[in-house]
Amino acid sequence: MTDYLTSKQEVNVIEFSLLGLILWNLLVFTLVFFSFVLTALPGGTKPPGWLNEMIAKLRFSSALGFRVKRKRPWLTACQHNWVQLSNGLTSARTKIAFHAAAICFAAGVVAMLYTRGLPTQYHPGVPGSTWLDIKLTQQVFSFIVTPGAWLFGLQVPDVQAVADMRASGDNLGLTRALFHLHAASVIVWVLLPRSALVIFNSLHLWRLSRAFPLPLNAAYFTALRAAWRGQRIAVVVVPFRYEMTPQVKANLHRMLERTYGMSVEIAMLQSVLMGNDLWDWKRAINKEGHVAVLPVFNATATAEGNTHGALLKLLRAAIEAETPVIPIVDTSAFPLGNDERLRSRQIQWRQILDKVRADPLFLDLGRGDETDLSTFQSRLNRDE
Repeated sequence: MTDYLTSKQEVNVIEFSLLGLILWNLLVFTLVFFSFVLTALPGGTKPPGWLNEMIAKLRFSSALGFRVKRKRPWLTACQHNWVQLSNGLTSARTKIAFHAAAICFAAGVVAMLYTRGLPTQYHPGVPGSTWLDIKLTQQVFSFIVTPGAWLFGLQVPDVQAVADMRASGDNLGLTRALFHLHAASVIVWVLLPRSALVIFNSLHLWRLSRAFPLPLNAAYFTALRAAWRGQRIAVVVVPFRYEMTPQVKANLHRMLERTYGMSVEIAMLQSVLMGNDLWDWKRAINKEGHVAVLPVFNATATAEGNTHGALLKLLRAAIEAETPVIPIVDTSAFPLGNDERLRSRQIQWRQILDKVRADPLFLDLGRGDETDLSTFQSRLNRDE
């Protein structure tokens, strides 16, 4: 819309192409506001629009890799449920894409103004038009450029100032002022609001992702994803300064099989000392191929940030982001009935591991009864 500047070499007081761009964005902002109001009103879940539905179906099909000829009724029903459940996520992603595209377009317009003005000297156009008198032109001009001028500390010339500058032959100074005012107007009316909408929708997307109806980080979906990719359903147990007894190993092995299925591969390594060799834990870990990594600590030990916390940070950095690292604190060494001491030790462990954003799971692995199994499965099936 600014191509005509190349041949004309003239910048007008009101550039109607830029005015159209600003008005279009104001219309979009108005529609966004009313859409937000309608969404906030009661009335149940709104059905997805045709665009969101099409995008959700494309994402569903590309993720599963099914061809049309392989579609079955159960797959169609699954796709329909996916479209409904993911409508909020799809809508947020679509809005982010469109607002980001508008930001790129407006940034290109601003860049075009200045890059066109660098090699070529422009002169100001006549402040008026066939249909607008000089006063109305001044009002429209002031309405457009005043917010940008206020933000960037620019001067807004009035009709008399424009006439005086043209009379004195200071066309270059007036042209520069118009370039800066037009660019500031696009920034204020388009770039900043669109950026705010991108930030708002990104936060909304982040919130929805954390509260998505499907617990995609749960043990079932984690194992299903690994099987779909042809990966091993493997769990690595990393005991830290703790020699696990055969009974503790057997109970933990049984709990993992009850959670992930009999096909799970469980690697229980020798105790990691992390004393003389700070990297001896690395023999247990590969970058890929695990559905969970379980460091096991002894509750009788005193939690330390520079050892236990450091190990958790190293483990978290060494594996895929989607693989859960769940620190288990075995309380089997505490005698029954000593609840007050156990509670004090649990608080101390939480205080230390909270600093590395780790939530310890306290289990009596020596007993390994149904209560511990339920706690273990609830934690692995929790959507992080």
